[in-house]
Amino acid sequence: MSRDYISKQGEVDRELVMRFLSQLNDILHLAYYSTPPHISSKTLIKRAKEITASLLSMLEA
Repeated sequence: MSRDYISKQGEVDRELVMRFLSQLNDILHLAYYSTPPHISSKTLIKRAKEITASLLSMLEA
């Protein structure tokens, strides 16, 4: 896994991480509404979306 999001000083490149999380959120949104209604997979996708949204809000603070 690439560590391009961590600077030499050990600081996280917040902009890059936010872009990754935003893209992940978009993908999860598409997956949630395009998959057949399997409750377990929808529940997992919903939880992943909640976690992603929480991470995005923490980074924006």
